[in-house]
Order: sequence, then C-alpha cells, then structure tokens
Amino acid sequence: MICGCPVFDYEHIDGFDVTGHDDTRMTLLCPEHHREKTAGRLPISLVERWNGNPFNVGAQFSKGHPLYYEPNSGIVLKLGNLHFEPKPGFSHLVGIAAFGDFALGVGVTDTGHPVIDIDIRDQKDRPLFIVKSGELRVAPVNWDVDFVGTKLVLRSAPGQKVLDIALEATDGAVSVKAADFHLHGVHMTVGTKTKTGGFELPEMDGFWAQLTMRGLGIAIGDVAPPGYWFHLPIPRPS
Repeated sequence: MICGCPVFDYEHIDGFDVTGHDDTRMTLLCPEHHREKTAGRLPISLVERWNGNPFNVGAQFSKGHPLYYEPNSGIVLKLGNLHFEPKPGFSHLVGIAAFGDFALGVGVTDTGHPVIDIDIRDQKDRPLFIVKSGELRVAPVNWDVDFVGTKLVLRSAPGQKVLDIALEATDGAVSVKAADFHLHGVHMTVGTKTKTGGFELPEMDGFWAQLTMRGLGIAIGDVAPPGYWFHLPIPRPS
C-alpha cells in the first residue's frame, strides 16, 4: 500500500494477537515495510493512512520489481509445447515479437546476463503486465495477480487466466503454461489456451506446435527485428 511494490506480505495492522484474521484490519505491505512495521519503526497511524489511500490507486503501473533470472544451464523459452533455444553466443532475444516489441522473450544484456522480456496487453492495447530488461511492472487494473514462489498467474476475471508462467531457473527454462493476450492489435494464445498446445495466432489462423526453434524467433509485423527471425509480414491492425 505504501510503495506500490507488486510483491507483498499480508499484514495485521494492529497485530495478529489483537485482532486475529480480521480482514477489515489487514493490509498489504512489501517485505521491507513489513519488516519496519514488525520492528516498531513504522507507526500504525502511517500504515492506516496509506491503507486508506494506496500507492497504486490511479497509477498506470506498480512500482518496478526485479525479476531475477540466473539459469544454471542453457536458456530455453517454452510456449506450451513450442520451445525456443538460442544458438551459442546469441545476442538477440528469442521468442515472439510484434511490430518491434517483444511479447514473450528471453535475451542477454550487453554484459552477457540473461533477462526476461514480456509485454502483455488487452484488446485496446493497454498494457497489463510488463517485464523490460528483467524489471517487472503490473497494471493495477488487473483483476488478480498471483505470484507465489517462481510461479506467476495473471487473471482478467475469476477463472480467466491471461498468463500462467513458471520461472524454472534451475534448468534455464522460462515456461509459459498458458497465455491469452494481445499486443498491438495481434491476438495470441499459448499452451492450454490453444488447440495445438503450442503458440497460435487465432485471428490469422496460424500456429506452431511441438517444435524446437534454435537461434530463431517469430516476428509479426511489417518489419522484422535484426537477426535470425521467422517473419510474418502483415500490416499493423487498425
């Protein structure tokens, strides 16, 4: 409530020993502010003030949060049963791009460090969930974001998954179990949201499934990014 961090703890404002699990006297604090409150350095009056006027109300995005990714072995991006693997020494993102922006990808920085890039939007091209160069931001308009351990689920309504992803960093995998979203007017579905179990473009009647692409990405749009891409040269939807 105080800083807008998208990763938080549940906090009993008056203390659990006073109110128990009374949801009218509970709030959300990031781990840092939770620690300050528990230690007595953050007054209850300030917590109550921010609880009545949360940081993210009216904000386009939450505060940025680092999304750590340090695989022990080779990098792989899994979109359902469609897998992307880089060639040795690659310097470009692998995954899906639409009109120059990467919807789902994994790449490396100039220093050789791997990062995750995600751009999930709604039908009106309003950003819902963004990861740029390893920093995560969430739009408060989402109905629910569930980030527990290394698994993240984004929902637009009860039972409606927009994104279901697991960061299996021990084996280098970024695994998208399900996704149903838009980017720049292009509708995309992944995994359990598809008929084939891979990656589909419903509006274009195209799909990729049960393949492993090495050193290759799928670029949607009038111009392909530089490098090694499978290019779908289509005009940007109006």
